[in-house]
Amino acid sequence: MKVVVTGGAGFIGSHLVDSLLARNYEVVVIDNLSTGVRKNVPGRAKFHKLDIRSNKIRPLLKKISPDYVCHLAAQVSVTASQADAAQDADINILGALNLAEAVKTLPIKKFVFASSGGAIYGEASLIPTPESEPAEPLSAYGLAKYTVERYLDYYEKTFGLPVGVARLSNIYGPRQLTSAESGVVSIFSQKILRDEELPLHGGGEQTRDYLYVADTVGGIVSLMENGRGVYNFGTGVEISVKELAKVMGQIVGRPPRVAYAPPRSQVELGRSALKCDQARKDLNWRPQTKLEQGLHLTLDWFKKEVL
Repeated sequence: MKVVVTGGAGFIGSHLVDSLLARNYEVVVIDNLSTGVRKNVPGRAKFHKLDIRSNKIRPLLKKISPDYVCHLAAQVSVTASQADAAQDADINILGALNLAEAVKTLPIKKFVFASSGGAIYGEASLIPTPESEPAEPLSAYGLAKYTVERYLDYYEKTFGLPVGVARLSNIYGPRQLTSAESGVVSIFSQKILRDEELPLHGGGEQTRDYLYVADTVGGIVSLMENGRGVYNFGTGVEISVKELAKVMGQIVGRPPRVAYAPPRSQVELGRSALKCDQARKDLNWRPQTKLEQGLHLTLDWFKKEVL
């Protein structure tokens, strides 16, 4: 079986490629390396340096004729989406549509889209938030992700394209860039190991649902192989950024030095956590990695690979 992974040189995408290869899939990575890292792609995977908006995408996918497409390539900054919503839409909406157009008449088994849980639900009335909660995105980034979901629903109904949508919580783990604004764990990891101040934007009271990358990949693979429709993937547990810093300080054996900073965005969520009962029921998926364990693994990686 052949799987195309867009964004396969990136953080989540490269871990997905590793998992698929371990399951004996033939993997083809498409990544323009704008944020991805070439060395993240194993030698066993075929690699194409290509933007998902390129006019070369359609003939390439026709030639590859994949059984599955896992679309993870994206512009991932909420702040950047607010600064230039048109650029965000160009990458995240038109890029996804270019892929959907490329495969709509191919006999693929599943088109899996990596969406965003927190950004799509906005300030949800229910925490943890189930898939049935109305989508109320506050940012251009969240709006683009939800727009792609609606377009994929159209492709499924009109062309019979089998679609699986993974609404992801805040993912962390090895290979996450410290430049990624959503990568608070990676930012904190580097700074706390260097005994630098950890920035607490907006006071650090905002909560997030942190899911380890290996569990995330397990969910995406389960959805690819067994699911169809929209699924949340998270832990269902919210923890404040301030508490996260405290836990990381306990792991490294010294209290973190913190610096309070203004909010990064006018649309930063106050609370976010995802209810994942549907994934447990339909896909037999549940997170295996406790937060402290995942933070240990992440900090160990940063010690070896970054510092």
